[in-house]
Amino acid sequence: MKNLTPLLLFLASTLLGHGQSLCHTDILLGEQLEGPNRLKQFRQADFSALILSDDSMRVGASGDNHSRFLIKFLWIGRKDGSTYNVRGKWQAEGKVSSFMGVIRFEKICKVAEQSSQSYPGTAKSRFLGIASFLFVKSDDDTKPKKLSGTYKIRFYQNEDQAVVYDDLDLDDDGYFNNAYVGFWVAPKGGTSIQCNWGDYRVPNSYCDFDDGAGEFHVSETYRQYGWWVKPKRNWWE
Repeated sequence: MKNLTPLLLFLASTLLGHGQSLCHTDILLGEQLEGPNRLKQFRQADFSALILSDDSMRVGASGDNHSRFLIKFLWIGRKDGSTYNVRGKWQAEGKVSSFMGVIRFEKICKVAEQSSQSYPGTAKSRFLGIASFLFVKSDDDTKPKKLSGTYKIRFYQNEDQAVVYDDLDLDDDGYFNNAYVGFWVAPKGGTSIQCNWGDYRVPNSYCDFDDGAGEFHVSETYRQYGWWVKPKRNWWE
């Protein structure tokens, strides 16, 4: 997969060019990373269950108007120590489409601060995984067809050295995890459109979008863009 950094920097500059500041940009909530890339250390670890997580808390937004975006992973297969093939469905602007793609971990770093704010004094080996992703629409030829960007997940190792979804800071007002920051890949000469989603909060969203204290809540300004009506149960079927 090609290096996505230049494209993500372009996306960030595009968003700032709209005069909007971004919130929920720091998945570490102020904590720092330390040491080298530990990707090789986790070659045998399987992150499939962590990537799937509990999608009932997954929220996503697409475009400058932050219209509601839904995504459901239906299958994840571990290809090798760092690469996962995925299949699923997404719903954008009310249309459900099938997709397939890949998530490739590129870096895993240890979190320097090992005591959780919610569980002070609880020592954990806590980590941040950083991956690139590319999902391609597989059921029609409408544009755009590709969704690409960066994926981050917080996890820790338990006493058995198994990887566990890190929700130890769940009670923190700014907590979010399983964060995807990406964009719809535009046809040549077109403009890329942001599309971000995560667990509990939408990462890199406009600061006036989510006005919830303690939990996700869409502000009045954006509710007209698909947020008034609760999604149909099992919308992907």
